[in-house]
Amino acid sequence: MKRYVSIVGLALTSIVVHSTTVEAMKLTPVGASASSTFTGPGYDPIVVVDGTGLGQLNATSEDPNGLYHTNHWEYVCSNNAPCTSAAAANRAFLPNTWMANQYEINGAYLEIDLGSDQTLGTDALWVWNHNQTILTSRGMRNITVDIAPDDSGPALTFPNHPTSTYQPVSISIKDNSGAVKGTQELTEAPGALVGDWPNYNYNTFDLIDLSDGAGGDVTGRYIRITASSNWGDPNFNGLSEVQAFAVPEPCSVGLLGLGMLGLAAYRWRRRKQ
Repeated sequence: MKRYVSIVGLALTSIVVHSTTVEAMKLTPVGASASSTFTGPGYDPIVVVDGTGLGQLNATSEDPNGLYHTNHWEYVCSNNAPCTSAAAANRAFLPNTWMANQYEINGAYLEIDLGSDQTLGTDALWVWNHNQTILTSRGMRNITVDIAPDDSGPALTFPNHPTSTYQPVSISIKDNSGAVKGTQELTEAPGALVGDWPNYNYNTFDLIDLSDGAGGDVTGRYIRITASSNWGDPNFNGLSEVQAFAVPEPCSVGLLGLGMLGLAAYRWRRRKQ
């Protein structure tokens, strides 16, 4: 009898451990588009989802965790001065943030292509706002999020858009400590020129939970983030970086636990016969 109790206990323990330690799976978007994009090199929407602005290499070091928006192009060149640093060739010179066209503030949006339908829920989006020194007011403030299913189309590139229909989803915005914010708005970026890593101070990204409105997960290939306001700039609206995470599938530990429960039940029935 003790043997069967031990098997059941071990199985239940493995399932509980699995359920409390499993983490969301980071996704690799295959493309991005937008409502519009500011004319100039480096502002293409793809830079928001391909990691261009996070953990960049430079002449000295890099952020090994990839959680800081580096703002290198301004550190080397500043806003209004030409690049004169001898290390400029080894650093990021072009902007690593996306902006919509001038005066497109209300309604400016970014689309993210995940490549296929994914299940999205808690902490589905990590968002770094527009991180441009003295111009952080260009960052999105109040936002909505829509999801669209896979349409079997090619990877998004600006200005191509999905043919499938977007549906609005419920969102909850938290700071990166996990605390739910009192307002439904993104945090304004710091935009500081603070030198090489580890002195970058922009790892205060926001976490966004996605829900069907009843607390359930949502499924889709395309994510659209739309702004209804920014942090005060009269000309532009944009974002620096977005990472997407899927709800994980049951892993082998959980399956092992279920298998052990089945084995215990089988042995118990055999013993009772």
